[in-house]
Amino acid sequence: MNRYLSAMSAKVQERDGVIDKFVGDAIMAFWGPRLWKPIADRSWPVSPPWTS
Repeated sequence: MNRYLSAMSAKVQERDGVIDKFVGDAIMAFWGPRLWKPIADRSWPVSPPWTS
């Protein structure tokens, strides 16, 4: 199992995927994660729109 998960994890990371978690003999991964903007960049709303 360790060899399988290690090999599959390497394949996910080679393709710029992000491993979320290991569930039994499966790997939950995703691609295209949302990147957070730095705090200094105020071109986005500071609070969610549903709070105003």
